[in-house]
Amino acid sequence: MIGKLEGYGLPLGSKSRHISGERFMLVGDAGHLVDPLTGEGIGHAFYSGFIAAEQARDCFEKNDFSEAYMKEYDVRVARVLGSEMKLSYRLQTLMRVVPIVNLLGSIISGNRKFLEVLSRMYNDFDLRGQLVKPFFWIKMFFSKRKS
Repeated sequence: MIGKLEGYGLPLGSKSRHISGERFMLVGDAGHLVDPLTGEGIGHAFYSGFIAAEQARDCFEKNDFSEAYMKEYDVRVARVLGSEMKLSYRLQTLMRVVPIVNLLGSIISGNRKFLEVLSRMYNDFDLRGQLVKPFFWIKMFFSKRKS
């Protein structure tokens, strides 16, 4: 091996960052658009890539590559991905509380309904929004008892 081994963690979208400036736009991982909860980034890379392509087209049409004009890219990416990234970060933060994780693990393990709900959260962002609400879990717990 030549040189030392180095690495870098996933650039999670846990905080708001500038992802454009004069004559540049950052997409996907370069723009810190990795989902903080799942580590998934390819979908966000595609979304930001589509938005960047449209922004680049508009820049060429107006011959304006200024930082001020590029900010529209930041606004559009935040509008498309921002709320999902914030929600994922909140869930990630919640998962750092060991007693909560242990409690949820004991409730969820072996219960098909809970497992299905958690599996669906990766694609159903409305459902993911419910996961941070305590009433959602109370309702799930009591519906488990009835069945």
